[in-house]
Amino acid sequence: MKRKALAVSFVAFILVSGLSLDSRERGKFEFNVHYSYWTLDVIKPLIEESMEDVCEDNLKDEILEELRADYPDIQERSYSQEISFDSNGSNYGCEARWYPAGRDGSFSLGLAVEKTSMKVSFPQMTAHMELQSAGVGDAVFDAQVSDTRFDLKPLSFHLSFRWDIVPTGRIHPFITFGVGIFPLKDLEKGRLHSSYDGQLKRAGYPDQLYHDEVDKTVKQAIEESEDEVDLPAVLPIVQLDIGLKWLVSDAVGVLLEAGVWDGFILRGGISFRF
Repeated sequence: MKRKALAVSFVAFILVSGLSLDSRERGKFEFNVHYSYWTLDVIKPLIEESMEDVCEDNLKDEILEELRADYPDIQERSYSQEISFDSNGSNYGCEARWYPAGRDGSFSLGLAVEKTSMKVSFPQMTAHMELQSAGVGDAVFDAQVSDTRFDLKPLSFHLSFRWDIVPTGRIHPFITFGVGIFPLKDLEKGRLHSSYDGQLKRAGYPDQLYHDEVDKTVKQAIEESEDEVDLPAVLPIVQLDIGLKWLVSDAVGVLLEAGVWDGFILRGGISFRF
């Protein structure tokens, strides 16, 4: 009986304590899910330089392999290419936020996990190779390259700081600053796709047409590259954006954000407050 009375007293104490808590002490935790569109403009030079070298080496090797099937002794004298770069992607993720001051607090700390689909593409690319061999003599190979892209799907982790402006307002703005990382091992799991149509030109002979495709993992492409590809262990992410939050109810909110996320980001999400 004594244990039962103590248990009832403990439950009653918790209930009374919970009912007496000020509203500022409740609603400290928020969970949200979101979807985003973004580009890679901020880290574009790093990606472009590294991936251009990988693409060049793999394409050049693919062309020479195809030519040597017909002309085993053919050798490269020079190689050049013209290339343009583009990137875009989307991601979805979930985030947990902690408001130290409770429901009416302005500052919050967030931890998020993001799954990103990233396409680094080269929409315009041409290759020019000068060749020679005993059987062929001097020759030129020109290629139009199409559908060249790196498809990457890394998992990233983020820490962010947010300040809600007039947090008690039904609709109010907020500012977010954060940092995150892409582990390199996730980038290496991506794939390189490329295809080309080329013509082997020799004086006194009709043009000889070739077509081939490349499809391999990014890790394979890097390993087969003649140049050393200096990618860091992780790629850093810097987040700085502004947004609007609409409190549909005390527990549910709708988020819209725009700003910098290693490029431009446009994001929408739904939050749940506890």
